Amino acid sequence: MDKNRFKKSVDIYISSNPVLNKEEKETIKQKLNQLSMEMDEKGVKRKIRNPLQSKLRLLLIPILIFFALGIVFLETKSLMDESASKNNHNSIVKSQSGDKNISIVKKSYYHLLDLKMINGQVGWAVNDQGGIIRTTDAWKNYKDVSPSNFPIENAQNKYVFINEHEARVFVWLNQVGKFKAYSTKDGGETWGDLNVENIKGWGFQDVQFNDENHGLIYTSQNNEAAGILPYKLYRTKDGGQSWKECGLQGLSNSTSKWVSISDEQTIWSLGQNVKKGTDYFDPSTTMLYKSTNNGESWNPVNLLKTEKDTEIDYLRPQFFGKEGIMTAIQVPKSVQGDSAKLTIFHFYKNAKWVKVRDMEIPFKRYSEEIFPLFQKENINVFFSDINHGWLASNNHIYRTEDGGKTWTELKDNGKFPTLNFQFVSTSSGFGFTDLSLFKTLDGGASWEAISFSSKKNK
Repeated sequence: MDKNRFKKSVDIYISSNPVLNKEEKETIKQKLNQLSMEMDEKGVKRKIRNPLQSKLRLLLIPILIFFALGIVFLETKSLMDESASKNNHNSIVKSQSGDKNISIVKKSYYHLLDLKMINGQVGWAVNDQGGIIRTTDAWKNYKDVSPSNFPIENAQNKYVFINEHEARVFVWLNQVGKFKAYSTKDGGETWGDLNVENIKGWGFQDVQFNDENHGLIYTSQNNEAAGILPYKLYRTKDGGQSWKECGLQGLSNSTSKWVSISDEQTIWSLGQNVKKGTDYFDPSTTMLYKSTNNGESWNPVNLLKTEKDTEIDYLRPQFFGKEGIMTAIQVPKSVQGDSAKLTIFHFYKNAKWVKVRDMEIPFKRYSEEIFPLFQKENINVFFSDINHGWLASNNHIYRTEDGGKTWTELKDNGKFPTLNFQFVSTSSGFGFTDLSLFKTLDGGASWEAISFSSKKNK
């Protein structure tokens, strides 16, 4: 692996970070350069003399990469903690003064892992410990509403925030190989257990609810040849009190899987073909699948033909009543490409997807040699209704007001949470990065960081 290519990929990541200011970015880059020089001085980069040395070098590369990342992360955290101690801007600080409504985390920066705003005031979020917090005033105040016996360590959690009052939490306990589930109907004040005794698998692939009653659980299993793969699909019609396994007849498996419900009988998902001569699924064969009998049987839906040297991905569709919208992206396999092809589909009452727009969008794919975690630039698309949507890719942000037929690029003020954003109206939206929560009131034209209050809701 070329050291300079690796350094460049990390430089790109630091430069595109929307939270760090210019001075902080330069400080971290200087640390990275210092580490690079120290590595050269110590002779980490040596000429390869024989095949054995080549193999050892391949083993050394990941260690050096994560060592470098660790230093970058610690430096970033140090800068953030220093900033938080000066102005307490984004950290949630709890006092030990005896006030029951205040608690303290010294020099701790508050991270969000998930966010779901129901409207402009009420929302749910998941913190970096897997706990659940809820707000009723757009995060001026918040309340920890996690179940009292909620297992957090050594568990895989899936969160479903349905409306202002109802939420579900599904937990895979790794150490004991068991599923658990919790439900609330009063905004997290009280939680009850859900019956998931018949759920089989080894973790979650996806969990989806389209209302308080109808939901799906897609479990996963460990495949010796291909790794973690989707396994079994279960559906509920009573909010999760009981589950029925679906047949999945005709549905091809794939390396990743989402499921989406459009009505009481219709479910959408993805499938792929196995690459010839291997045990691996081929991303260039990704296809949309449809079930009209609650997942018992499936049929492929031919929407796009993959172009040469590209891979295709369908993002999870959004439905608004009997209409829906879905985005498909064809990305280049080569790291040389600087754009991707995005296609917008509308779903109408006649139960068909109709293509409304093809467009090229900025896109960067990073080589697996440079850094496996940066293989692709994440693309995020969100619609607040059938007409109004937002698209973020490669630090470019766009907005549409006609269902994706035309797009206007927005000027990024450095605070747009490109990877995680959502809108509750045509003007009001929320988003988060690893270290900050943001809000917009002008349709995404400008974003401002939200300062969490140190006091919880009573």
